[in-house]
Parts: sequence; C-alpha cells; structure tokens
Amino acid sequence: MFAPMDTSALSADRILQTSSMFRTLDAAGRQELAARARTLHVDAGAVIFKLGDPGHSMMAVLQGSVRISIPGPAGKDIVLADLTAGNVFGEIAVLDSGPRTATATALQKTALLVFDRREVQAFLRKRADFCVTLLELLATRLRRSDERIAQSASASAR
Repeated sequence: MFAPMDTSALSADRILQTSSMFRTLDAAGRQELAARARTLHVDAGAVIFKLGDPGHSMMAVLQGSVRISIPGPAGKDIVLADLTAGNVFGEIAVLDSGPRTATATALQKTALLVFDRREVQAFLRKRADFCVTLLELLATRLRRSDERIAQSASASAR
C-alpha cells in the first residue's frame, strides 16, 4: 500500500506555500518543516488510515486526492471531505495523540507529505504563529461540522 518515494524539496515547498495551513510560514519555517517530513506514495483505493487507528502523523496531499469519511447508517459512508493538493489531514490525532476520527482513502494514485507527531510537536513549541494558524484551521473545520450537524438535524425534523 505505501511505498517510500523521494520528492524534490521544490515540490514540498510549493505545496507548503499554497496550503492554507502552511502558507503563513516564512521560507525558513517551510524549509524546516519540509526537512522534517517524508513522502509516501499511495495507490488508488488504498486506505491510508481507518477510524480508530492510532494517530502518529498528519499529512499534506502533494498530488492526487484523498477522501475523508466516517461510517454512516446502513453501512453507507458519510463523506466529510475530498482533499486535493495542498490540503492537510490527520492533524487532530497529531495534536491530542488520540485515535483517528475518520477514515482516509486515496481516490487515485496519491503522493503525501507525512509529518510525524514528534516532529510537528517540536515545531509547534518553537512557532507560536503556526500554532495560531493551526487553531484557525481547526476552528473552521469545527464550524463546518457544526453547520452540517445543524442541517442534518433540521432535515430529519421535517
């Protein structure tokens, strides 16, 4: 399923520049993060991680796409997001060291930039500006989840 794959620093830096999470970092911060990451190539249809798995890393999509989903009623998955290049996922488990809150599946052949929890934690301890960016991203995602829950509750009340 996973095969380590080298990527140029230019590709990693380009993704970090365009990602809403990383673009506020200066060039030195992006280079430091890119140096702390590894690249993985995932085949289409491969499960990257499952709901409940231990969370030891967060990932940025370099190329391809990833579906984030949770099991729904009657065995049908609920799609939370389809992510493309520049999007980040897996950050919740990296922050709280808890299990994965969803399943991530490659929709096509995908290259991922993988940041291990210990590396992210070390970086966060040095960069308060990046902590604020991460908090903003999480707040945005929480707000979207709240809106989806409210819409679902409203629809089922009709």
